[in-house]
Amino acid sequence: MHKADFGIIRKEGMISVFPDQGSHKDTALFTITPKPWDSDFFKRKHGTLQIETPECLDQLSDWQITEALGRLAASADENGYDVIDLHISINRMRLIPILEETGFRLVDSRITFITLINKDEQALEPLPARTVKYAAWEDFDAIVHLTNESFVHNENFLSRFKNRRYYTADETARYYKAWIANHIDDKDTYFIVVKDKDRLFAYYIYKKTGFLEETPVYKAILTAVDPDYRGNRFHMRMQAHLFQQFPEKTFFLDNTSQLTNIPTIKSYIKSQKQLKSIELTFYRLKNAELSIL
Repeated sequence: MHKADFGIIRKEGMISVFPDQGSHKDTALFTITPKPWDSDFFKRKHGTLQIETPECLDQLSDWQITEALGRLAASADENGYDVIDLHISINRMRLIPILEETGFRLVDSRITFITLINKDEQALEPLPARTVKYAAWEDFDAIVHLTNESFVHNENFLSRFKNRRYYTADETARYYKAWIANHIDDKDTYFIVVKDKDRLFAYYIYKKTGFLEETPVYKAILTAVDPDYRGNRFHMRMQAHLFQQFPEKTFFLDNTSQLTNIPTIKSYIKSQKQLKSIELTFYRLKNAELSIL
């Protein structure tokens, strides 16, 4: 297969790259798919890059993959994609230098642990003299304020949505505000807040994301505790309280954290949680080197 032996097909906003010959002719290697919500929210065209046939990539050389990705990236630029993301397993480390050569940059990392929980075996740590309730719209402003303090304006918290190469400070704040809003009324979400009299000082969000081995999976989405109330195990107390709200007796718990969050990862390992995956997130800007700011 020569450098020119890759073709591009565009359909309904999607862009795919194919080998033009060989045993995998007409089999898509990569596809860029539009992300309508992100595009509308950030007012820039967003897409996500998907690896369609990993088994085909394994039979290609690095320069062949580079050529295929280069052709796809050039087509994405021509079609106005401003930001393209890619989420890959750490097992695909071979692709990292190829992605970088094509203009992709590492922006985030995630490590996921899965634990089977029997809630009858969990000790319920009460929240004495506190008010625990499901989040409601009347709590929204206080939740956003705590989120800004704990994440948006916290220099020790890193996220791709805080990366100034891709998002402005205003966009970061708007994103986290929208994230909170989208979970308050979500039917698969368990979202509690804790108050001391009228002061909301903590919250915890879990979402039912699917099933594993026919057992439901609940993913920890976001949790925060006001600095004045830290050191009292409120994270663990809220988690134990939420477990009791889930209708199932047994379920899988999905705990995902950034690789840079060493204390949390050590805690997961110490508690013998099962490692499920390590995932890397890359972004590519239109024309690779251009910045939106």
